[in-house]
Amino acid sequence: GVSVIDVAKSLGAGLAKAACCGRINGEAVDLRTPITEDCQLEICTFDDEDGKKAFWHTAAHVMAQAIQHLFPGAKFGIGPALESGWYYDIGGVKPFTPDQFGAIEAEMKKIVKENIPVEKRIITVEEGRSLFAGQDYKLELLEEYAEKGWELSVYTQGDFTDLCAGPHLMRTGVIKAVKLTQATSAYWRGDAARDSMCRMYGVSFPKASELDAFLQQQEEARRDYHRAHNMCKLRTGAACAAADEHLAVDAQLAQEPSAGAVRRSASHLRVPPLVALAAHTLRQAVKDIFRAELIAQDIEAVP
Repeated sequence: GVSVIDVAKSLGAGLAKAACCGRINGEAVDLRTPITEDCQLEICTFDDEDGKKAFWHTAAHVMAQAIQHLFPGAKFGIGPALESGWYYDIGGVKPFTPDQFGAIEAEMKKIVKENIPVEKRIITVEEGRSLFAGQDYKLELLEEYAEKGWELSVYTQGDFTDLCAGPHLMRTGVIKAVKLTQATSAYWRGDAARDSMCRMYGVSFPKASELDAFLQQQEEARRDYHRAHNMCKLRTGAACAAADEHLAVDAQLAQEPSAGAVRRSASHLRVPPLVALAAHTLRQAVKDIFRAELIAQDIEAVP
């Protein structure tokens, strides 16, 4: 039958080339999705939020494939798209460091240059057990999905296959510019009792100029953060010092013997409300700025 990508091609070669995914009746779908009934269809490019997510999801697979080439012992967890890029949780290897990013990026660029077709197919749980033998995290997900009765789909690009619901790009060559941004540690499925994995973050764009603009914006955001952080530290200093002084007096008075002494009223032992409020507000401002910076880097901020 007619698929989403077929419709995009009928509307123009340029649109088909730029297409990242489709949207049927408001729901993001793969470009390979067959159209079986009348519907409202949209073709999503990188300019669309769903298009970006499909683009970055495929880039995550390209990174995983590159890591598989360079580190054959790697075991793959999950690799979702984020609001700005993607991450992939990887086990079976030592935590990656920034000095390794260049080699991984270079391998990713080779995969992109090969313009490998990305193919989707539906599998049975038995096929999945064979495909992902030795990939413990994937096998765990496979069994869980099968138990829930979910459709089991895989995406293959060359020698790399991933258990994934998609959507994905049609070929790796659409990704023109990649950048690995950081590596952190994360527990498998967020459980501290499970394996500690390396979480690799990255971002990619259809044009090198778009990546350059993004990196420049990130650098400007970092400079703005440091300026605001330093300003808040200066402004907070006096108010926090006053609040801390009153709290110290309060603690000292609370320990004084009461015999033969007139106990001071509670109002004398409290931190003056305006001083305490100022200190709290300024401290909170610093925390909010720091949290915003963490979110901007797609790290889950600790409350």
